Amino acid sequence: MKLTIQAFSTKEENSNWILLPETSQYLTDKQIIPNVGDALTIAGQDGKLIDLERGSHRHIMTVKIKWLNYASADVAVLLHYVVF
Repeated sequence: MKLTIQAFSTKEENSNWILLPETSQYLTDKQIIPNVGDALTIAGQDGKLIDLERGSHRHIMTVKIKWLNYASADVAVLLHYVVF
């Protein structure tokens, strides 16, 4: 059985969660379930959805929260940028 994994993030200064479809698809295809504190690179064009410029180092985000059985996902993660 293949788990559905969804990744969400927010735009800067906003609290509305935005689904990152390409990142979610990558995680689901590879069956990667990140843990809280893990770093994850935003896939494909998902950065545009949260107003990131193409070459921005902010494409590397950290898992802030992880839920099991959230909405239509078996696993959901909320990503946010953390300064290294």
